[in-house]
Amino acid sequence: MSEKFDSKFHKMYVRGDGEVVERPNSPVTTDMISGLSYEEILAEYRWYVGDSTAQLPQEILERLIITGKV
Repeated sequence: MSEKFDSKFHKMYVRGDGEVVERPNSPVTTDMISGLSYEEILAEYRWYVGDSTAQLPQEILERLIITGKV
């Protein structure tokens, strides 16, 4: 039985095999992360990928730099 992933992002960072079943949703905006610190964002990401030493992907870091989080 193959896994199903919510998005290409999920599949890429979990490094799994299986089908991507993307659900229509609104894009993440900088307003959604304005109340969170960099440390909180990193902690959420580490929980999401299940790796306590994971680092944020470069594309996410670039977005955080633009918003002044890093």
